[in-house]
Amino acid sequence: MKNEWGLTPSEEIFAIEYFTTKNATQAYLTAYPDASYTTANSNGHILKDKPEVKAFIKFLMDTVRNDRIMTAEEVLVGLSDIAKGNDTKLSRHQKIYTKDRVKALELLAKHYQLLTEVSKQEIEQKVVIVDDIGGDVGDE
Repeated sequence: MKNEWGLTPSEEIFAIEYFTTKNATQAYLTAYPDASYTTANSNGHILKDKPEVKAFIKFLMDTVRNDRIMTAEEVLVGLSDIAKGNDTKLSRHQKIYTKDRVKALELLAKHYQLLTEVSKQEIEQKVVIVDDIGGDVGDE
């Protein structure tokens, strides 16, 4: 019976093992324990390139990658917690030092553009070309 990705149970085991080890031969031996090393060595590379298996491995990679990357909102919430001195992810024996709070405040202020100059003035200057060489070319 195939799963929603169109994989057999052995193909799914192979894909997960390959995702973990990046070794097609080892993944094949895990998924097909009765296979010889020679068979696993040749069939593992073929199986990892099968479209359904390849798509499932890509899905696994994208899922793990996305779970590990913070969103912009998570960054701002984390900085805000540090700036306030109440990061709930720290153990009760850890504390946020003043320098860390100041740095978090500085980063938040930069994000919200609070550290820009109060008054911005545009300076317009006219370019004036002064011909003080005198005479034309060739006059001596």
